[in-house]
Amino acid sequence: MNILTPLRRRPVALIWSGLALAAIGDQLYAIALVWIAVRLLGESSGYLSALQAAAVLTAALFGGIWADRWDHRRTMIVADLSRAGAILGFVALASFLPLSVAIIVPTALAVSALQAFFRPALQASLPRLAGNPQLLPAINGLFDATERIARLIGPIVAGALSGIVPIIHFFTLGAATFLASAWAVGRLGKVLKRLPQAPPSAERGIARIGRSLARGVVALRAQPMIAYSLWSSGVLNGLWYMTLFLAVPLIIVRRDLSLAGGTSFGAYAAVMASYGATNLATNLIIGGRPLPHRPARLIYAGNVVLGAGLAGMAIAAWLVPSSSLLAGLMAAAGFAAIGGPMQDIPLATLRQTLFAAGDIAAVMRLSMVSTQAGLLVGMLAAPPLLGAFGMPIIIFGCGAGIIAIGAIGLVLFGGSREPSEGDPPARPMAERAGE
Repeated sequence: MNILTPLRRRPVALIWSGLALAAIGDQLYAIALVWIAVRLLGESSGYLSALQAAAVLTAALFGGIWADRWDHRRTMIVADLSRAGAILGFVALASFLPLSVAIIVPTALAVSALQAFFRPALQASLPRLAGNPQLLPAINGLFDATERIARLIGPIVAGALSGIVPIIHFFTLGAATFLASAWAVGRLGKVLKRLPQAPPSAERGIARIGRSLARGVVALRAQPMIAYSLWSSGVLNGLWYMTLFLAVPLIIVRRDLSLAGGTSFGAYAAVMASYGATNLATNLIIGGRPLPHRPARLIYAGNVVLGAGLAGMAIAAWLVPSSSLLAGLMAAAGFAAIGGPMQDIPLATLRQTLFAAGDIAAVMRLSMVSTQAGLLVGMLAAPPLLGAFGMPIIIFGCGAGIIAIGAIGLVLFGGSREPSEGDPPARPMAERAGE
C-alpha cells in the first residue's frame, strides 16, 4: 500500500496539510534555537536542552492526569496556539533587547512542554482518522514521512535564508506554521469524536500521577518487546541528541566549517539536510510496505545502522582534513538517518494495534517520559564529558551505545513474530484491574 493512500480520506489530508507546515516550522525553530544556544553558551548549551527535557518530562507527568480526559482535537489546537504565542512573544522581546539566556529559556521551556499535550493527543487520534486498521502502517508512514520531509526542507530553507533573513525570524516562520496547524486541526470538526478515556478517579496529587503512569506500565506488561523499546528509547534519545544537537554543531563552530563560502550556520544546516534526505528516502520505502512478520529485526537493525552512522561522524572528525570534513559529516549523517524509519514506523504501528484505544495515549505519554528522562540525563552529563574528552570521542561513544541497544534487542526479540489476528487483543486497564 502506498503511503499516500490515506490522503484520499479528507480528514487525514486536512490534518496532514497543517502538520506538514508545522513540522517544517518546528525544524526552523529547532535549528535556530540550537545555533543561538551554541553561540551564546558553547558546551554549556547542553544545559538548555536538559531544561527543555525537564519541561517535557514535567508536563507529561503532571499534565497527563488531565489531558487524557480532554477532547483530543481541542488539546491539539490549544497546544499549537500556545506554541505560536510563546514564540511570537520571544520575537517581540528579541526585537528590542539583545539575545540572551534570560529571554531564550522561557520560550524554549514553554514550546517543549506543550509537546507533551500535542503528541499523545495526535497519536490517540490516528486510529480514528485512519478509519480502517489496515491503513495504519500507511498513515504512520505518511505522518512519519512528514517529519522527515521537514528534516530535509527545514535545513535547506535555513541554509538558503541564512545570509538573507536574520536568525530571529526563523522563529517567526515557525510560529506562523503552528498557527496553520491549529487551523487545520480546527477544521476537523466532529470527525475526531471523544476517544475512550481514563476512568474517573477520586485520587489526587501524587497518587493520581502514579495511576496515570501505571495505566501505561500495565498495558506494556503484555508486550515485552515494546516495553524494551520504550525504556531503551530514553538512552537512545539522549545519545542521539547529544551528537546531532550539541557535539556536531560544536565541531562546526570550533573548526569554522562552511559550505561553498557560506556561513557556519549554513554548514550545520547542510549536515541536517543530508540527514533529512536519506531519512525521507528510507521512510518512503518502509512506510509503503506492510509490517514484517518479525518486526523486531527491522526495529533493532535500525538502531545498529543509526549507531554506526553516528560513530562514522566521529571517525570523520578524527581522520578527514578540515577541507573535506563537512562532506564527511554529511555522508555519515546521511547513513545514520537510514536507521530512524526502520524503528519508528513499525513501533508506531504496533503501539496503535496492540493496545486498547484507551491505553494508546497513556503508552505514548510514558514513551515521552522515557525519552525526555534520557535526554535530561544525557544533556546534563554532556558539558563536563565534552570538556573532558572532546567531541569526537563522545560522538563515537554515543554511536557505540546505540549499536549496543540494537544488538541486545536483536538477541532478545529477533525471533519474535508479529501478533496475529488470533491473538487476544489488549484490554483497557480498568478491565484488567480485577485480575
